[in-house]
Amino acid sequence: MPTDAYNGLAADTPDKTLTGGQWELRIYYHARGSRSEGQHGVLLHQGEVVEPQQVGEVLETDLGKLKYYRRPEDRRLPSELTGWNFAEHRQARLSWDDN
Repeated sequence: MPTDAYNGLAADTPDKTLTGGQWELRIYYHARGSRSEGQHGVLLHQGEVVEPQQVGEVLETDLGKLKYYRRPEDRRLPSELTGWNFAEHRQARLSWDDN
């Protein structure tokens, strides 16, 4: 069973979904459109939520290298990435980005 505080989001409609092969990254935004906008990523492989082994874990996927940043309740700033997202921080897309 997922332990992530946002694990229920895997069943909810994400704000953005990126797919590649058997991988799916669901992005959920909070404080959307504000300077404090943050995002949480839920990673699925073959339709199953991928649980991280530890903070900082990096996986090579068909989407590219993805990193587990932290649990949402552990973030220090509202705009910090939580959950799974691109290992290269600059690849994370804000809600108003097209890609």
